[in-house]
Amino acid sequence: VYMIISFSRAALKQTGDGHYSPIGAYNSDKNMALVLDTARFKYPSYFASADLLYNAMLPLDNETGLSRGYFLLSYNSSHKTISLCKLSSVENNPVINWTALGRAFCKDIPERLLSEKPNTLEEVAKVVLTDPLLMSLQHVLRTDIGNLEDEISESGERDVSTLFNDVKTTALYPIILSVFQKMQQNAPLDDSNEKQVVFATLFMLSVPPIIFKNLEPELTKKLEFYRDRGD
Repeated sequence: VYMIISFSRAALKQTGDGHYSPIGAYNSDKNMALVLDTARFKYPSYFASADLLYNAMLPLDNETGLSRGYFLLSYNSSHKTISLCKLSSVENNPVINWTALGRAFCKDIPERLLSEKPNTLEEVAKVVLTDPLLMSLQHVLRTDIGNLEDEISESGERDVSTLFNDVKTTALYPIILSVFQKMQQNAPLDDSNEKQVVFATLFMLSVPPIIFKNLEPELTKKLEFYRDRGD
Protein backbone atom coordinates (compact mmCIF):
# COMPACT_ATOMS: atom_id res chain seq x y z
CA VAL A 1 0.00 0.00 0.00
CA TYR A 2 1.37 3.40 -1.00
CA MET A 3 0.49 6.73 0.64
CA ILE A 4 0.31 10.01 -1.28
CA ILE A 5 -0.14 13.17 0.75
CA SER A 6 -1.61 16.51 -0.30
CA PHE A 7 -0.14 19.20 1.90
CA SER A 8 0.66 22.88 2.22
CA ARG A 9 4.29 23.66 1.52
CA ALA A 10 3.92 26.86 3.55
CA ALA A 11 3.38 24.79 6.71
CA LEU A 12 6.83 23.26 6.14
CA LYS A 13 8.34 26.72 5.54
CA GLN A 14 8.84 25.90 1.86
CA THR A 15 8.02 28.10 -1.13
CA GLY A 16 4.66 27.51 -2.78
CA ASP A 17 1.53 26.05 -1.23
CA GLY A 18 -0.55 23.04 -2.27
CA HIS A 19 1.53 20.05 -3.31
CA TYR A 20 1.33 16.26 -3.76
CA SER A 21 4.09 13.79 -2.95
CA PRO A 22 4.33 10.07 -2.10
CA ILE A 23 5.63 8.83 1.23
CA GLY A 24 8.59 6.52 0.76
CA ALA A 25 9.25 5.31 4.31
CA TYR A 26 8.41 5.80 7.98
CA ASN A 27 10.80 5.74 10.94
CA SER A 28 8.71 4.79 13.95
CA ASP A 29 11.53 5.42 16.44
CA LYS A 30 11.81 9.05 15.39
CA ASN A 31 8.20 9.44 14.13
CA MET A 32 9.49 10.77 10.81
CA ALA A 33 8.29 10.12 7.27
CA LEU A 34 10.31 10.23 4.05
CA VAL A 35 8.70 12.61 1.55
CA LEU A 36 9.63 11.72 -2.04
CA ASP A 37 9.13 15.23 -3.34
CA THR A 38 7.87 15.17 -6.91
CA ALA A 39 9.58 18.52 -7.67
CA ARG A 40 13.12 17.17 -7.34
CA PHE A 41 14.58 20.21 -9.06
CA LYS A 42 13.28 22.28 -6.15
CA TYR A 43 13.48 20.01 -3.09
CA PRO A 44 15.23 16.64 -2.91
CA SER A 45 13.62 13.85 -0.86
CA TYR A 46 13.60 14.64 2.84
CA PHE A 47 12.50 13.29 6.23
CA ALA A 48 9.92 15.34 8.15
CA SER A 49 8.07 14.89 11.42
CA ALA A 50 4.87 12.90 10.88
CA ASP A 51 3.10 15.36 13.20
CA LEU A 52 4.31 18.27 11.09
CA LEU A 53 3.17 16.58 7.88
CA TYR A 54 -0.24 15.90 9.41
CA ASN A 55 -0.59 19.56 10.38
CA ALA A 56 0.51 20.53 6.85
CA MET A 57 -2.57 18.70 5.50
CA LEU A 58 -4.98 20.77 7.61
CA PRO A 59 -4.86 24.29 6.03
CA LEU A 60 -7.85 24.99 3.79
CA ASP A 61 -7.37 24.84 0.03
CA ASN A 62 -8.48 28.15 -1.51
CA GLU A 63 -10.07 26.38 -4.49
CA THR A 64 -12.21 23.88 -2.59
CA GLY A 65 -12.57 25.45 0.85
CA LEU A 66 -11.59 22.09 2.33
CA SER A 67 -8.49 20.85 4.06
CA ARG A 68 -6.09 18.62 2.18
CA GLY A 69 -5.25 15.06 3.22
CA TYR A 70 -3.90 11.81 1.87
CA PHE A 71 -4.95 8.78 -0.13
CA LEU A 72 -3.76 5.19 -0.32
CA LEU A 73 -3.03 3.20 -3.47
CA SER A 74 -2.62 -0.54 -3.70
CA TYR A 75 -2.24 -3.10 -6.45
CA ASN A 76 -5.17 -5.43 -7.09
CA SER A 77 -3.52 -8.75 -7.93
CA SER A 78 -6.78 -10.15 -9.33
CA HIS A 79 -6.82 -7.52 -12.09
CA LYS A 80 -3.76 -7.84 -14.28
CA THR A 81 -2.69 -4.63 -15.95
CA ILE A 82 -2.84 -4.32 -19.74
CA SER A 83 0.55 -3.32 -21.11
CA LEU A 84 -0.52 -1.43 -24.23
CA CYS A 85 2.36 0.99 -23.98
CA LYS A 86 5.68 0.30 -22.29
CA LEU A 87 9.41 0.64 -22.75
CA SER A 88 11.10 -2.55 -23.85
CA SER A 89 14.58 -3.78 -24.67
CA VAL A 90 15.09 -6.98 -26.60
CA GLU A 91 18.05 -8.71 -28.18
CA ASN A 92 19.42 -7.07 -31.34
CA ASN A 93 17.46 -3.90 -30.53
CA PRO A 94 18.73 -0.71 -28.94
CA VAL A 95 17.68 -0.07 -25.37
CA ILE A 96 14.75 2.31 -25.40
CA ASN A 97 14.68 4.68 -22.45
CA TRP A 98 12.80 7.82 -21.46
CA THR A 99 15.84 10.01 -22.22
CA ALA A 100 15.93 8.75 -25.81
CA LEU A 101 12.18 9.24 -26.20
CA GLY A 102 12.40 12.75 -24.76
CA ARG A 103 15.16 13.63 -27.22
CA ALA A 104 13.08 12.22 -30.10
CA PHE A 105 9.95 14.12 -29.05
CA CYS A 106 11.56 17.46 -28.19
CA LYS A 107 14.48 17.67 -30.62
CA ASP A 108 14.87 15.05 -33.35
CA ILE A 109 11.33 14.90 -34.76
CA PRO A 110 10.70 18.69 -34.58
CA GLU A 111 14.02 19.28 -36.40
CA ARG A 112 13.09 16.75 -39.11
CA LEU A 113 9.69 18.42 -39.56
CA LEU A 114 11.47 21.75 -39.90
CA SER A 115 13.97 20.50 -42.48
CA GLU A 116 11.56 18.35 -44.54
CA LYS A 117 8.74 20.95 -44.53
CA PRO A 118 5.74 18.61 -44.98
CA ASN A 119 2.72 20.16 -46.71
CA THR A 120 0.03 17.58 -45.88
CA LEU A 121 -1.05 15.58 -42.85
CA GLU A 122 0.09 12.40 -44.62
CA GLU A 123 3.58 13.86 -45.01
CA VAL A 124 3.61 14.94 -41.34
CA ALA A 125 2.62 11.44 -40.22
CA LYS A 126 5.27 9.85 -42.45
CA VAL A 127 8.03 12.06 -40.99
CA VAL A 128 6.96 11.26 -37.43
CA LEU A 129 6.38 7.53 -37.90
CA THR A 130 9.66 6.99 -39.78
CA ASP A 131 11.75 8.54 -37.01
CA PRO A 132 14.72 6.17 -36.47
CA LEU A 133 13.91 5.64 -32.80
CA LEU A 134 10.27 4.84 -33.52
CA MET A 135 11.27 2.57 -36.40
CA SER A 136 13.50 0.63 -34.00
CA LEU A 137 10.39 -0.10 -31.93
CA GLN A 138 8.63 -1.85 -34.83
CA HIS A 139 9.88 -5.33 -33.93
CA VAL A 140 9.06 -4.79 -30.26
CA LEU A 141 5.58 -3.58 -31.20
CA ARG A 142 4.92 -6.64 -33.37
CA THR A 143 6.07 -8.92 -30.55
CA ASP A 144 3.96 -7.12 -27.95
CA ILE A 145 0.87 -7.18 -30.17
CA GLY A 146 1.41 -10.87 -30.83
CA ASN A 147 1.58 -11.56 -27.10
CA LEU A 148 -1.26 -9.24 -26.15
CA GLU A 149 -3.92 -11.95 -26.24
CA ASP A 150 -1.95 -13.98 -23.69
CA GLU A 151 -1.74 -11.09 -21.22
CA ILE A 152 -5.34 -10.02 -20.81
CA SER A 153 -8.57 -11.42 -19.44
CA GLU A 154 -11.77 -11.87 -21.43
CA SER A 155 -13.13 -8.53 -20.19
CA GLY A 156 -9.78 -6.88 -20.95
CA GLU A 157 -9.87 -8.36 -24.45
CA ARG A 158 -13.30 -6.78 -24.98
CA ASP A 159 -11.90 -3.44 -23.78
CA VAL A 160 -8.98 -3.66 -26.20
CA SER A 161 -11.31 -4.65 -29.04
CA THR A 162 -13.55 -1.67 -28.27
CA LEU A 163 -10.52 0.62 -28.16
CA PHE A 164 -9.27 -0.67 -31.52
CA ASN A 165 -12.68 -0.23 -33.14
CA ASP A 166 -13.07 3.28 -31.72
CA VAL A 167 -9.65 4.32 -32.99
CA LYS A 168 -10.57 3.06 -36.47
CA THR A 169 -13.55 5.46 -36.49
CA THR A 170 -11.40 8.54 -35.86
CA ALA A 171 -10.74 11.03 -38.65
CA LEU A 172 -7.02 10.43 -38.26
CA TYR A 173 -7.10 6.66 -38.85
CA PRO A 174 -7.62 6.80 -42.68
CA ILE A 175 -4.68 9.19 -42.95
CA ILE A 176 -2.36 6.87 -40.99
CA LEU A 177 -3.70 3.90 -42.97
CA SER A 178 -2.85 5.70 -46.22
CA VAL A 179 0.70 6.35 -44.99
CA PHE A 180 1.18 2.67 -44.10
CA GLN A 181 -0.20 1.48 -47.43
CA LYS A 182 2.13 3.75 -49.37
CA MET A 183 5.10 2.70 -47.22
CA GLN A 184 4.24 -0.95 -47.91
CA GLN A 185 3.54 -0.28 -51.60
CA ASN A 186 -0.20 -0.93 -51.25
CA ALA A 187 0.29 -4.47 -49.99
CA PRO A 188 -2.90 -5.82 -48.37
CA LEU A 189 -3.06 -5.39 -44.59
CA ASP A 190 -3.04 -8.49 -42.45
CA ASP A 191 -4.32 -8.55 -38.86
CA SER A 192 -0.94 -7.68 -37.34
CA ASN A 193 -0.39 -4.75 -39.72
CA GLU A 194 -3.88 -3.44 -39.07
CA LYS A 195 -3.13 -3.40 -35.33
CA GLN A 196 0.08 -1.51 -36.06
CA VAL A 197 -1.97 1.13 -37.89
CA VAL A 198 -4.24 1.39 -34.84
CA PHE A 199 -1.25 1.78 -32.52
CA ALA A 200 0.32 4.35 -34.85
CA THR A 201 -2.96 6.29 -34.85
CA LEU A 202 -3.06 6.16 -31.04
CA PHE A 203 0.52 7.40 -31.02
CA MET A 204 -0.30 10.35 -33.30
CA LEU A 205 -3.32 11.18 -31.14
CA SER A 206 -1.35 11.19 -27.91
CA VAL A 207 2.14 12.55 -28.65
CA PRO A 208 2.85 15.91 -26.99
CA PRO A 209 2.12 18.97 -29.16
CA ILE A 210 5.77 20.10 -28.87
CA ILE A 211 6.57 17.61 -31.64
CA PHE A 212 4.64 19.77 -34.11
CA LYS A 213 6.01 23.15 -33.02
CA ASN A 214 7.83 23.72 -36.34
CA LEU A 215 4.84 23.13 -38.63
CA GLU A 216 3.18 25.94 -40.56
CA PRO A 217 0.32 27.47 -38.51
CA GLU A 218 -2.40 26.36 -40.92
CA LEU A 219 -1.12 22.79 -40.96
CA THR A 220 -0.85 22.81 -37.17
CA LYS A 221 -4.45 23.99 -36.91
CA LYS A 222 -5.61 21.26 -39.27
CA LEU A 223 -3.64 18.61 -37.42
CA GLU A 224 -5.06 19.66 -34.05
CA PHE A 225 -8.56 19.30 -35.54
CA TYR A 226 -7.73 15.71 -36.47
CA ARG A 227 -6.11 15.14 -33.05
CA ASP A 228 -9.21 16.33 -31.22
CA ARG A 229 -10.11 13.42 -28.93
CA GLY A 230 -13.53 14.80 -27.97
CA ASP A 231 -15.39 12.18 -30.02
